[in-house]
Order: sequence, then C-alpha cells, then structure tokens
Amino acid sequence: MVPQPRNPQQEGGARARARLSTARALLLALAALAGLTALPAHALDPARRVTQYARASWSNADGLPQNTVLALAQVRGGGPLWVSTAEGLVRFDGSHFTVFDKRSVPELHSHAARALLEDARGVLWVGTEQGLVAYENGAFRRVASEGPLAHASITALAEEPGGHGALYVATSEGLGRLWLSGERFELLEGEAEAPHRGLVALLPDRRGGLWAGGWPGLFRIEGPRLQPVALKPALALAPGERAGVTALHAGRDGSLWVGTWGGLYQLRGPAQPQRVYTQADGLPTGRITSLLEDRDGNLWVGTRLGGLSRLGAGRFTTLRIAGGSADDTVNALLEDHEGNLWVGTDTSGLHRLRNGDVLVVGTQEGLSSDVVGPVLEDSHGTLWVGSRGGLDRVLRSGSVQHFGRERGLTAESVRSLAEGKDGVLWVGTLRDGAFQIDGDYVVHHTRTTGLPSDEVWTVLADSRGDVWFATSRGLTRLSGGTFRTFGPAEGVPAGPLPALLEDAEGRIWVGTMLRGLLRYDPATQSFTHFTQKDGLAADQVVELHDDGSGALWIGSGYGLTRYRYADGRFTRFTMEQGLFDDAVFRILQDDRGGFWISCNKGIYRVSRQELEEVAEGKRRQVSYTLVDQTDGMRSAECNGTSQPSGNRTRDGRLWFPTIAGLVSLDPARVHKTLTPEPQVSALRINGRPVPLAQAAHAPLEVPPGPRDLDVRFGAVNLSGADRLEYAYRLTGLEEGWREADPQHTARYVHLPPGPYRFELRVRAEGGEWREMEAPLAVRFRPHVWETTWFWVALGLSLAAALAWVLRLRVRRMRERESWLEARVEERTRELARANGVLDENLRVLRETQAQLVQAGRMAAVGTLAAGVGHEVNNPLAYILSNLDFACLEVSRLQRTLGGGRDVPALEAERAGERLAEMEQSLREALHGAERVRRIVRDLKTFSRADQDESGSVDLHAVLDSAAKMASTEVRHRARLVKRYGEVPFVQGNEARLGQVFLNLLINAAQALPEGRVGEHEIRLATSVDADGNVVAEVQDTGAGIAPEVLGRIFDPFFTTKPVGVGTGLGLSLCHAFVTAMGGRIQVESSLGRGSTFRVVLPAARAAAQAPASSEAAASSEAPRGRVLVVDDEPLVLGAMRRALGRQHEVEGVSSSRRALELLSADADAYDVVLCDLMMPEMTGMELYAEVRASHPARARRFVFISGGAFTPGAREFLEQVDCPLLEKPFDLPQLRALVQARVALVHGEGARAA
Repeated sequence: MVPQPRNPQQEGGARARARLSTARALLLALAALAGLTALPAHALDPARRVTQYARASWSNADGLPQNTVLALAQVRGGGPLWVSTAEGLVRFDGSHFTVFDKRSVPELHSHAARALLEDARGVLWVGTEQGLVAYENGAFRRVASEGPLAHASITALAEEPGGHGALYVATSEGLGRLWLSGERFELLEGEAEAPHRGLVALLPDRRGGLWAGGWPGLFRIEGPRLQPVALKPALALAPGERAGVTALHAGRDGSLWVGTWGGLYQLRGPAQPQRVYTQADGLPTGRITSLLEDRDGNLWVGTRLGGLSRLGAGRFTTLRIAGGSADDTVNALLEDHEGNLWVGTDTSGLHRLRNGDVLVVGTQEGLSSDVVGPVLEDSHGTLWVGSRGGLDRVLRSGSVQHFGRERGLTAESVRSLAEGKDGVLWVGTLRDGAFQIDGDYVVHHTRTTGLPSDEVWTVLADSRGDVWFATSRGLTRLSGGTFRTFGPAEGVPAGPLPALLEDAEGRIWVGTMLRGLLRYDPATQSFTHFTQKDGLAADQVVELHDDGSGALWIGSGYGLTRYRYADGRFTRFTMEQGLFDDAVFRILQDDRGGFWISCNKGIYRVSRQELEEVAEGKRRQVSYTLVDQTDGMRSAECNGTSQPSGNRTRDGRLWFPTIAGLVSLDPARVHKTLTPEPQVSALRINGRPVPLAQAAHAPLEVPPGPRDLDVRFGAVNLSGADRLEYAYRLTGLEEGWREADPQHTARYVHLPPGPYRFELRVRAEGGEWREMEAPLAVRFRPHVWETTWFWVALGLSLAAALAWVLRLRVRRMRERESWLEARVEERTRELARANGVLDENLRVLRETQAQLVQAGRMAAVGTLAAGVGHEVNNPLAYILSNLDFACLEVSRLQRTLGGGRDVPALEAERAGERLAEMEQSLREALHGAERVRRIVRDLKTFSRADQDESGSVDLHAVLDSAAKMASTEVRHRARLVKRYGEVPFVQGNEARLGQVFLNLLINAAQALPEGRVGEHEIRLATSVDADGNVVAEVQDTGAGIAPEVLGRIFDPFFTTKPVGVGTGLGLSLCHAFVTAMGGRIQVESSLGRGSTFRVVLPAARAAAQAPASSEAAASSEAPRGRVLVVDDEPLVLGAMRRALGRQHEVEGVSSSRRALELLSADADAYDVVLCDLMMPEMTGMELYAEVRASHPARARRFVFISGGAFTPGAREFLEQVDCPLLEKPFDLPQLRALVQARVALVHGEGARAA
C-alpha cells in the first residue's frame, strides 16, 4: 500500500524556505530564449550571460603566424578581417589565413603593426614598428620613405574629422599629421615637449576635435597644440606608478570612455562629473587595454591579466578568454559587420564571440550540476531538471528553485521524471527509490513500501493513472495503491530498463539494456519480446519515440530502428544510411517533420521524410544538420539512459541534457547562415601568380606554355564559414560541378588550348546556391604544333621523306654490320679492363656496406634521443625549480638571521619551517638528479661503440632499458605489457642486444595508429624453451605483415615504410647481431591481428662472478688523508671539496700543469689524486704519463673521473692502466667509500714499509 503523504513544511518549514533559490541567472537565459526571434541575426544578444556566447579561437596551430594579436580591423562592406600579430599581418575570411610579413611583402620592414585603420577612401593603413604602410587595390606601398615617419614606430592612427584629407599619426617621434594629398607628414608644434610622446590612443570626436591618450595622460587637440585634460578623481596609486591612458572610445550617449592603467573613466560633458570604475565596481583589474561599445550599447572592456568584461545594465560581468591562463590579457576588440565580437589576446591568439544556435544553462546560470539527466516540462509550464546535484525546477517567471532535502527529496542523483494525469510529478533516482511530488507534499517509495529495488531507471505515468517503474530488478506497476512486479517469470529480464513508452492503444513498450524490446498488452496482461533477430538494430534499447503517424522509433547505441504498428515491420538505419552517428540517445520531433537526435558527438537533425524514403528504397542516404561546440555547446557529449533525455517545450524549443549543462535550441533558427558572394582570392597560371585586376574586365590571354591553372577561392563569412559548401567547374572542359576540397583550391594541369571560364558557386548549409557574378575567363593559345596548318605541312613533309628513307635503309644496314663487328671487338677489350677493376669495386662495396650498417645504428640512436629528451626534461623541470627555491630561501634567511641581531622567537620558528621546506625541496632535486643519472646510464648502454665482446647479460635489464628509450614512440599508440619469466642470464653483447630490442619495439609501435592506446598493446615476454635457450618475444596487435613480404623482411634495404622513413637495415642488423651471438630471430604474423618477433638466445655459460675488490677495507677508525682534485670545471671542484672535506684534506686545481707542479714538488704529499680524464690544456692521460715517468709507484694513487664521452684513445688508455674510473654524476656514498679505501691502502703500504 502507498503511505499517506506528509508535509515537510511541518517538519522543517524554516529550513525549506531557506533553501529556495532566488538565483536570477537562469531568468536572464530564459528571457533571452523568449526574445531570440525578435533580435537581429547579426547582433550579440545582450540578454545572454557572457558565458553563453558561442566561442571559437584560432592560434598558430590554425594558421596564425604568432599568438600575440596586436590590432584588428575590417574593411567597409563586410570584407575580410585584418589581424596584426607579432609575426606578421593576416587577412582572414573566416576559414583561411593569408599572411603578409616582411619576407613576402618588401614594403613591410617590421612584422609587428600596432595600429590598423581604414580611411574614407577604403585604404587600409598599417602602422608598424618601422614606418607606415598603405594597402590599396590589392597591393602594399610604403609611405614616406624619408623623414621622421620613415622608420618611426607607429602607435596609433586616426582620420582627421571634418573630411580634410589627413591622418593623425602617433609615432615614437611624436604626434603628427599626414596629408593624404601628396602624403606629406609634419609633426605638430611643440612636439619636442614630453607630453607629445608616448601616445597610444587617438579618437576623433563629433565636434571636429581629437582626443589623444598615452602614458603622459589625456589630451584634446583643437588646433596645432595638445591641451591636457585632468581625470578626476585622481586614482590612489602606488609610488612611482602612472595611470596612463591606454584606450579611448566614444559612447553613443556622447560619453567619452577613457581606459587607464588604474581604472575606467566616463566623461559625460563639462557640466557633469566624471565617473571612475575600479575593481570595487566589478572590474577584474584596473589595468584597461582596450574598449568597444557594441551596437546594443554594451561596453566591452579588455584588461591586462583579467580577461574581458562587459558593462551592461549598470554592472560588469567578466569572461576569462584564455581559459584560466594566468596571462589573460586582451589587446584588441572589434565588432564585425555580422555582429560578432573579435578579441585579440596577448598569448592565446584570436577569439570570436557570437550568438550560437544553442543556449546553455549550467551551474554558472544557476543549476545544481552541469551533468544533467532528465528534463521535463509539466502541465503548469514549469521546467524540471534532474542532475547529479538533485532536482531543480524553473518556474515560468524564470526563477530557479532547488527541490532537495528541505522539501523531502533526499536523493542527490535524479535519473527519471514523469507527470501523471493528475499533475503529480514522479521522480526516479539512482539509489534512493522514487518520489511522488504533489505541490509541496512528497511521498517516498522504496523497497520497504513495495518497489523491488531502490535503483529506479525510468518512470512512466500512463493514461489509465497507473505508474510504471523500471528498476534494476524488474518492471513494477503501481495501480490503485498496490505494487506489482513483473520479472523473469512474466518474461521481463533482469537488468537495467532505460526506456518506457505508452502507445496510442495503451500498450506499454519497455526498452532493455541487453535483451531487446518488450511490449506489454493490458488486455492479455502478457509481454511480447523483440530482439535483433526480429529486425532491431541492436538488443540495446535506450530511446522510444512515437511519431504519431503509426510508427515507433527505437534508439540504441548501434543505430536507429523504425517499427510500423500496421504490419509489424522493422527497418534499421545506421551511419551507412547517412546518420551522423550510430548512437541514438533521444529523439525529439519539430514542426517541420524533422527528428533531432542526441548522441555523444552532438545533436543532429534528419528529415523523417528522408528516412521513410530510405526505408522504401527511393533514397540511398539521408542528410543531416549537426549542432556541436561550434554552435555554442560547452560539450558535444549528450547524456542518455535517463528519461526523458530531452524535452520539447510548448514554445517549440528543444532541450537536451549534456555533461556540461542543459542545451536549448530553436529548430527554426539553427544554421540560418547568410550566403556571401563567392570570389577568387588568388590565381596562378603556369605556376606564376597573376593579379586579379588583370582578369576583372577581359579574358586573360595566355601565350603558349604548359597550360596549368590554379585557382584559390572563398567567401567572406566570419560567422559560419565552416557551414559553406563550394562547387566549381571549368566550362570548356567539363559540364558538371565539382565539390570543393577543404583548402578551397582548384587545379587543372595540361589543359588543351582554347577558351575557358572558371565558374564558382557557394551556399550555406541547406540553402540556395549563389554563383560568382563575374566568372574568370582565360584563353590558352596553342603551340605551333597544335595548329591545323602545322599538321598539314607535316603530312606533306613525311611523304617526301619516306622515299628518301627507303633509299638509305640498305646502306644503313651494311654500315650497321660493320659497326657491330667493331663493337664486339671493343666490348671484348672492355670486359678485360672490367676484370681488373672488379676487385676495387668489391672493396668499395664492402666499405659502403659498413657505412650502411652504421646508418642503421644512427637511426636507432636518433630514436634514443627523442625518448631521452622527454625523460630528462621531466626531472630537470622540478630540479631547477626546487634549486631556485632553495637559493632564494637561503638569501632570505641570510637577511633574516644575519647581522648579529637577536632574532625574535616567532622569526626563529618561521626560519625553522623555511629550513624544513628547503630540505624537502633539496631532497626532491636530489631525487630528480638520480632519475637523470639513471637515464644517462641507460643511454650509455645503447650508445656504446660496436664491439664484438660477448659476456653474461641480464636480458630483463636490457628489455627494460629498451622499453624506456622507446617510450616516446609507444605511449601514444599502445599499452606496454611485460610478462617476464624466470630466465638465466644470456650469452651475448649487451649493447647489440639493446639495439635489437629497441628496433623491434620501435617497429611494433610504428605498426600501430596513434591516439588509440586503449585498443592496442605491445607485449614483452621471456621464457626458457625445452633446449634451455632463453626466448624473448615482442608482440604487437597491429595490422600484421602481408604473407608475400614476410619472407623478405630480414633482407637488407627492404622496408614497407614510406620513402624517406627508415633505411631498411633495422631488421637486417637485428638478424645479423642475433645470429652472430649464436641465437636466432623468428617472426609470426597474421593480417589484422598483429606480429610476434621471437629472439632465441643461448643461456650464459656460467654465472657472472663479482670481481674481488682490490681495495683494502677501511679500518674501524678511518684514516684522514690528503686528496688532490684536478678538474677544469670549478663547480665540480667545489662540489667534491664539500663532499670530501669533512673526512679528508682536499685541495682542488683546475689546471693540469698546476697539478703537475704540485706532484713534482712533493709526490708523497697526496694520498689520492682524483683527476678528470679529458681537459683542454693537458689531459688527465698526459698528466698520468708525466707522474708515472718520474714516480711510477705514485701513479697508482690516481683515480680517474669522466663524464662518459670517450675517444678511442681514451678508451684504450683506460684498458691499459690499473686505476679506478669514477663516472659523473657521482654517487656520494660510492665516492666517499672509494676515496676512503684508497687512503687506507696508501696508509697501509706506508705502515708496512715502516
């Protein structure tokens, strides 16, 4: 039985009232939705929050030459966008960037331009750091090659008001006027005064004057001089700071907006007080960089490090442009002719804000969670939204209320919503059962009240007043206050049931997660089961939609299925039939017969009529319209399996849940992109650029030549260029239209001579075609041999020549016979000479083979370098950071504790804490240095010179080192799995084995595609075979090797890689190395399943014995010795002096000759000589030779140290001398132990001698 409703207000009314949200963020969003149709399509909607605009960005990865944008401009009439960056000027049509820099345009003496301006004549003026440049009629020209303007840095431009034909130009030399007639430049009077320099902003006003701003302040120009204007109230700034003027903008209401380095001023007239806005008024920072008032009267404020702010309705709202980056600086703002707002930033490139086709409501707008589930509009017009944060309701007034514990809803994760015929709202939750909400009264249904499980997937209130609950343990019906559960005994499978629907005949349809589709007939109280065998696209059913026209549409993760009630026929639709994606989460129907379908990659529309035509065989595929992040969605991933996973409200809008908020769209307004005029942007004939002005009025006449035609085209659309479709054709060659490639280029080669017309057309998605008004006409003139008269003359000439040829034929045959006899004799002599050269050729061939083997090794070393670069940079990052921190803290502690003054207890305690932090940072740096040392040790193994020595090798250590070196190739392609068995050491060469397994790992990685790590793995396995040999396998899950090439993969120079990738020697060298070590290498491969390379090696003949230490054990009381350190690196000397100074007397010298003088003066003065092997003035080897010649017994006190880079002579030297070698970087315990042992040995010898 159903318990009686309770009133939560009686239990905690005050607490419930406190939880009513008064958030009005969503009110603004709903007001925007209601007014969308009244707004012009080309304006940013002022009712939207700044977070609700569709955002797009472009950086150097997209074609910008550099990510610092300095200035923006757009020519009149809706032309392309001009973008000035720190590395060049860019023209952008919405899809392609055209870069102009000083390399491609000689007139640009500098890449950077801080000022862009189009004058009344349509000339674009570019103010660079090296003079002024004009762009007119498709060409650049330099202005004033001599005088003060020639090489000055231009900081601001403005057209003189009143149409006097002049420009104001702010330069590093001062402010001046450029007369356009004759382009004469003159500085204003008094320009030597300081205020006239440093201006960065110019603004003409309506009274014919000019405002100028810069670091000296604000000025007004009326006549030849600048008059200062005081900004009041003056800002309270730190000593030495200046609130210089950085931006100026004229407001529609006559206000002058002044951006400074200390705040934003509004000057409204001489009789009205000035207003200043600071952080206290909502600005993210007081440092203003740019200003723009859009066509709706909203003031946009770009700041330094604070992002972009909008002043509307008397308050500031801020948008972080750089996505949380610390350097969120805005340099330039522009509103284009289409109503988009363009933002140029200091480090993150170019950004665009526009009205997206969708509007998103999330936590920023008042919802409890961004991960939204079910959405339902009830009969009162209230929108209910379930999410991981609970349940929210959006009233018709626009206010948001969180319906939670204070109202009796104790669940935090809502999975389903349904409204009964009596207006009661039913809520299904993830683990808290179901709730019945009637106004403020809530009833909680759980297992204790009749539900089989507290995990409720779906709720359905049918037309009979019954309520159905799809739980994890069956289907339950609540009828007349009684619960009845249908389980496996009634034909309902156990498991999730994500979809419920009642059709027009009152039958209940049930979608299961794995068992297909069920239909419950109330008349017979029985279930009918449908599966994939009956025609379903899959046995997973997550969505059910009745189109009202006799068909049920069934969604799954594997396609869409239509079921016709009349004949019971199923029809499947997948991506093969034109669907954008196989996943179908939710189907909503619009007024034009379209289905809007949500999936993990966005929301797309398909025509139901086209689906019917595909089902009837009248059409092969359907077309679709996609909505995703480019249209304003914060994430394209929609949520499914909650019911309803989308809702159509009474106003016709469609609502879909996503993982990043609730998305709303108006089907009638999606992708209403205007079709711009197509145009040719670049033309090349026979590889040479042709000015477009030449083809504007008459056909181009091309003289005889190769007849190649390259055309680049496009259309200026700064809002939706990605939705434009292009088609072109070359009449005279083809009749049909060609679909354009993404680069918008057309290329024709080796055209026949004759006249041609290049025709171009464009259309917006689903719109009408618009053709180019003036097609491009070209006529290629023929070569002489391509004319008719040439072939007539040629035919006559051939007929005359034929008789002459026949007469000469017999004579030529005789001459040829004599020639052949002489040729045979000559070839005989050549063969004799060739035999003498054969030995030389064989010698050259052997040398070439050796060089190619070395090339194979160098290819592997290149791969090592890529891996080492990545592995070393990680620990180096925190080594440097921690050491820098420690150095800084030492300096601060010296200032705090120095001077001999008494240190307060609090400062002493803080000093202890700081010392603890320093100790931690140094330990982390030491840990990172140890990582680098191990990496270098592994690298030495693989870079060792080619040697033939064979010994006992730890195979697992070699495999691990090879895996580390190949990690850069592997990590983006596959998971590396190691399955090592218990194996003995193998007999072989460690360096060559490392090269073998590194080559095999790289080949395995390159056989796999990037970006699909979860689907592939590379496996390393070791074992022992029946003969006692050690087996190592490298297995991948790639495409495999074709059988026809499997037998050739170990051949020298054979490779399946593209030209230029690899030498074809890798596997050949692997085979040679393994065979030389007495092993063998085998390969097994299956197309589509991968390859396995198996290396079989003989086990080591005997276990490696640790060499007995030749050093005398240190006594319990270690003797103190004298140590001489010889190294040309002063920092190494200092480090070793500190490391050994407590146990021994240490003296360090950086010159080998100085060390020789010390040793010659008193050879017994030092017990140990730590000597660097390679030094510039005199090497350690030469120093050792000098000492050995004069004091042979003292030479044994040498211990050599080296960074590891050995010449052949150094390696031979180390093999001959009986002195230890200590490699950098040092392990301090090992260093101290070695020195102590050598000191003890010397003292022991002295005691025996005594």
